[in-house]
Amino acid sequence: MGALIASFAFEFVIRTAILLLVLAAIPIIIHSDRKRMGMFINGYRRGKTRWVAFGILAVWMPIYALSVHYALTLHDHTMPLLLGLLGFAIGSAGSLLWQRVFVSEMGA
Repeated sequence: MGALIASFAFEFVIRTAILLLVLAAIPIIIHSDRKRMGMFINGYRRGKTRWVAFGILAVWMPIYALSVHYALTLHDHTMPLLLGLLGFAIGSAGSLLWQRVFVSEMGA
């Protein structure tokens, strides 16, 4: 998500390439998880983890909108890069939180 947020610092062609790379990474990540752990767990599964996932998304969306606004309206291409770093940090912290909630739901 950090890459998608930061992508607005670049021209349309590069932005599109970043989107395609992010989308291409999804099945690679799924395959890697299945190979490494024997399963892939959807982040939107029922339970408390869904609330964590939607909470992360609720924080990401305004950051994404700010990135678009700064790049396309204000023509500031530095702010999307900074917001992309923030999006990456939020995604990393959110991933750790999601994993903790998931493990606690499993009773470990």
